[in-house]
Amino acid sequence: MTEPRRSPRLLARIPVNLTVGQDPAVQASTAVVNRHGALVLSPAGFAAGTVLTIQNGITFQATEGRVVWVSQGRPPRTSQTGRRVCR
Repeated sequence: MTEPRRSPRLLARIPVNLTVGQDPAVQASTAVVNRHGALVLSPAGFAAGTVLTIQNGITFQATEGRVVWVSQGRPPRTSQTGRRVCR
């Protein structure tokens, strides 16, 4: 039995910049978003549990998030990660 989602998912390709601490930003994009997180397509891989800053590349608004899921077996140069918004 599956639990209902906290908010509906929307298919949306939004450019984002991902930053961990003082490291340079990584340009990525969303594939799916909702009020509580996003599925992000990134050229860089991030380990589950990594806390990062996610900045919208259009509005430049930023929030902190944590990697909660990482894809397995995807083509090189594209990492799929699920992120949960922390704030």
